[in-house]
Formats: sequence, C-alpha cells, structure tokens
Amino acid sequence: MVEVVTLYDKVAALDCVAPPVAGRLFRATRPIRLGDASPGGRCRLDSLARYLQDIAKDDGQDTGVVGNDLHGWVVRRTLIDVHSFPTYLQRLSLATWVAGLGSHWAERRTQMVDESGRVLVDASALWVHIDMKTMRPKELTPTLHQVWGTSTGGRVVGARHVVKPSVVQASGALHSTSQWVTRFSDFDALEHMNNAAYWEIMEEQLLTSRHLRENVRFVVEHHDGITPVAKVDVHRFDMSPQEVVLLVEADTIVQAGMWFGAR
Repeated sequence: MVEVVTLYDKVAALDCVAPPVAGRLFRATRPIRLGDASPGGRCRLDSLARYLQDIAKDDGQDTGVVGNDLHGWVVRRTLIDVHSFPTYLQRLSLATWVAGLGSHWAERRTQMVDESGRVLVDASALWVHIDMKTMRPKELTPTLHQVWGTSTGGRVVGARHVVKPSVVQASGALHSTSQWVTRFSDFDALEHMNNAAYWEIMEEQLLTSRHLRENVRFVVEHHDGITPVAKVDVHRFDMSPQEVVLLVEADTIVQAGMWFGAR
C-alpha cells in the first residue's frame, strides 16, 4: 500500500524545536499596543510578524555582526503557532535563537510568553542569506556560523516550499477569488511588499474562519515578491472546515503560498 502524504501532513511535520541548551539566546519584552490589536483586542497576525522581524534584527545588531551578514537576509517561510492569541495591553516576553542552518539559509525560532510564563506563541522563520549587491543567495560566512552555530546543536535545515501551488490548484477544494489592493505603506526599502504586509492578507481571510482562534498553525511562504505596480489576487481554497490555503498572485504569477488550520 502506498501511503499518501497530504499537504496537512507536510505542514504538521514542520518543527518548532525547543530552546537551546547552549549557545546564543536573545530576549526582549513587548507590550501589545493599540495599533497592534484587532477591534476585539486580539493581537493581529501582521503585528506578530512585525515582532518577529524586529527581534531578529535586534539580535543581529546585538551580536556586533555588520554589513551583508547583518542586512543580507530575506524571509522564505514563516510559521506561527498560536496556542492562545495575546491581547491588548498584555506584556510579552520574547526569546529568539537560531535553531538550524543550511548552506545559504538559517532557521530562527521565537517564543512569546505572558507574564505568568505561559507560552502563547511559537514561531519559526526560514531566512535566506543574500548578497545585497546581486540579490542572489549567498553561502553562510564563517562569522555567521561562529555567532549562531552553537544554538543549532548541529541541526541542518532545508529550504523547500511546502505549500505547492500546483498541488493546491489540483485539490478540488472549494475555491474563491478576491482582489487585494496594495498601499504605499505596504512596501519596504527593497521596493517589495514587506513580509508583515502579507500577514494582513491572512488576517483578512481569518475573519471568515472565526472558529480558528486557539491552537492554530499559520504558514506563509514567499516566492519572488510583490512590486508596487502589480495587480494582486487572492485565491482561497477551503480544503476542509479546519484547513485553508491561500495562493497570492501578482499579475497572475503566484508570489506567496499561505496555509492556516487547526493544530
């Protein structure tokens, strides 16, 4: 008998490894401010994504790493496990560390806990190291291995996409399409839509899945990036009441695959 591995299985197999027993671990605190919260007081997904970006950069700057080793990173995949959504005015303690390395990329883990020590959010982001002059992937330098290698415990990670558009499109799932209008504020210094702005699309789609509010996994995988002049369409595939896939197209080309569902 041939065992069929579904998209749900592949997403469920993505790891959120435990904090390291040795090596670098960076900590920070962050309150949930008014601009981070939904009308109901829940911390929005795009706010969580910004927290991940900010603490990653803060950790890098704190190491003393400079130049391309500090700034030459683009995110390929972000996974956020929400055990329970943080809420307005709650103060979070964040811890981040590098949990795995590949030839040209690194996996960064972040954990968010409340004041009682309860883990609310686990996140894992796969960052690709790039040459800032050519914008092409660049092999990790000895400096990067020295700074962040110990916390990985020798763990090696791959960089393949899990949410494959062709598989989703052939699934036969209930399909709907909507247009997404980008704004000037969505774009960053690289003239691509910022990572956190993609999570606004996920947040909007979550409105129609109100039953998914605790113990939910969210995944965003990036392709080449969305530019300011592109026409953006969001294709939603309801695989089941507990699993939704989004394919985000820019000028008819898929530039992001997203998944959210019950854990």
